[in-house]
Amino acid sequence: MSEITKYLNQHRFTDLFIEILGWDRASGHVSFAVDGRSVRLSVISQKRGLQVLHVTTNHLTLIDRGLLRRMQRTVSKLIHEHVLICSCEVPRKQVWLWAVRREDGRRLRHREHPFFSDSPPPRLLNRLELLRFTLDEEEDITLIDAFRRVRDVLDTKAELNLFANKPWYAARSDELARAMQEGGDDELSAFLQFHRPLVTWAVRPLLHLYHGCQEDAEQSGMIGLLHAARRFQPDRGFQFSSYATRCIQGYCKQDAPLWFSPIRVPTNAFWPCSKLKRKLQRVLAGGGPQAVAAYLRRLRQHDANLTEAWNRVQIVENVRSLSHPSEPEYWQARRLIDPNGFLTDDLARRELAAAVDDAVSQLRPRDAAFVRLKYGFAGDELTLEEIGRQHGVSRERVRQRLLRVLPKLERILAGLGVRATEDRRTEEELEENGSIADAPSHFQFDVETSVPCANGT
Repeated sequence: MSEITKYLNQHRFTDLFIEILGWDRASGHVSFAVDGRSVRLSVISQKRGLQVLHVTTNHLTLIDRGLLRRMQRTVSKLIHEHVLICSCEVPRKQVWLWAVRREDGRRLRHREHPFFSDSPPPRLLNRLELLRFTLDEEEDITLIDAFRRVRDVLDTKAELNLFANKPWYAARSDELARAMQEGGDDELSAFLQFHRPLVTWAVRPLLHLYHGCQEDAEQSGMIGLLHAARRFQPDRGFQFSSYATRCIQGYCKQDAPLWFSPIRVPTNAFWPCSKLKRKLQRVLAGGGPQAVAAYLRRLRQHDANLTEAWNRVQIVENVRSLSHPSEPEYWQARRLIDPNGFLTDDLARRELAAAVDDAVSQLRPRDAAFVRLKYGFAGDELTLEEIGRQHGVSRERVRQRLLRVLPKLERILAGLGVRATEDRRTEEELEENGSIADAPSHFQFDVETSVPCANGT
């Protein structure tokens, strides 16, 4: 096995067939034209009339499956039974071609086996051992025997697929890649612009699964494309599209948690939870909500970390807004526990006070002044009589203005997501008590999440 690998790596095909596999010597050349180019094949060996042909070509020919098959059809008209080996030196690659006629006798069934010379597929190496003919077999070998052995080796599915779906695209990409290596920023820009459609194609499956923003995904993909372009080495023989697709998808998967949520989810938690989500969808389709609950209970027993990560990711996915006070998450996020173990109540109070002050500022100047003095915005709370004395009106006038202003203030606060409630007595109760100065002085603002807050702050 090691001898076959050595000869394949060195492209010593004549020595391989004659010295290792026991075929007979042969010589000669076959010349023809395909697609306007001249091709010259060398006969390197034969066994009972089954010939082995070899041609040295360039790497662009080896990635063009259509061109190789046209060559094979032309050779089949000249030589009935044969094996064709095509190789190139930079990069060191080779393709073994085999064609057999179908039952109708006209069409050919093609088989191509491409691989890099320094790393031939192990399965192919095992099959090549079948082509070995010993001295004891020499007298009884016929053309049919040689044909059957070659068919067992090559008339199978190839282990690798190194062909380009669009040979013209691969040729242009190779040309730009070599210009990029020898040039500067302009050549790099031209190379990236040529492969920009590759980014759109590579991020499409991720967008379909996670419903992200296409512009964000393509920006991440372009970073991966730039990274792949700077590290790409054309002489190694790989197609850039195959190499770059992995880089593009890798960068997109790294940034995917940012596409669907304003809250950052660690990558090591996002992808396991994403896989778990698809699993739960299949469980739901098969067994309903009860099956999902049972599955999560079993998961909690076997993988508590994944269960905890799943619960947190679900909270993140259900967040609607962290910037608008009308959403409950706005206040929940401001009551998170900091590393020192304290709740951020002070921050919530300051933001609530700012929202109330902004609402009061939308009132008329005198009405705003009445509210600020009555509920102690700037200090102690004043009575209706003290407020009236400052503004030169009666306390009854102050009371009437407050009764009209407070509903309007509540509507303004409701638009900001803050609910204003006043624990005030009815006018009848005030009149029965006979003291307008006993009007309620407590005005408390709450939020949808029932966050406690201080009076007037």
